[in-house]
Amino acid sequence: MIVETKPVELQEPFQSTSTSKYLESRFLLWNNIGAITCYSEQIQISFHDVSYYHSITIDNKTDKYSIGDLSLSAIVLASSQTGKLLCILYQSWDSNMREWTINTENNDKIELVSLGEDFIAIGTSQRLIRLMSLSGIQQRIIRLQGPIVSMSSYQNQLWIIHHSTQGFYILLEKFLLIFCLIDSGLPKEQAMSYVLLDIENDHYLTGPLPLTPKTKLIWMGFVSFLFILILINLYLDFLIVENVII
Repeated sequence: MIVETKPVELQEPFQSTSTSKYLESRFLLWNNIGAITCYSEQIQISFHDVSYYHSITIDNKTDKYSIGDLSLSAIVLASSQTGKLLCILYQSWDSNMREWTINTENNDKIELVSLGEDFIAIGTSQRLIRLMSLSGIQQRIIRLQGPIVSMSSYQNQLWIIHHSTQGFYILLEKFLLIFCLIDSGLPKEQAMSYVLLDIENDHYLTGPLPLTPKTKLIWMGFVSFLFILILINLYLDFLIVENVII
């Protein structure tokens, strides 16, 4: 006998502070440093403090960049359609703007990117997090237990939220095998978990994400080194881990 719950519609991956992908012109990112704006055939990176760096315009006719992040030293753009990632080091040591690109394999689509102090995190459709140095060297690969929802970085901290996977168990009852498919969440509700990585010290924390009933995660991010905030259906929550608000 197979007992199966009705599958829950899972929300798609999203980049915090980005606007709807259905808009003709939209923000790929807006943070305390600047903004990445996508128009029909070009990408514009602008800085809030114009004395820090001049604005940058990139042609987007071929590469179709749709994901981006911006830090004090680098810009990352990626395309979920073409599988190409571009990194621009606009504050490189030789005072010249340097850049490099990579392409993912055909069956692995880039869904999210996040820039830390000295690393790039790339979330893919194969439930992988690829951690790379700013110079383009892959440092490690992390496999998630479910599809990625969102991620955010602060200094050497990386916070990932992903869907919790479904599982099954087997019962032996009166010589009959009973397969029961169990959902890790409640009926008709999403179930999510988080992974918080300290890249520098090689330490991590994991746990379930406390979601209110029938809600949708719409924003996540760091307020400072010790505070993480999540926005669920326009309600602001703190995430508490091991008696410390992080």
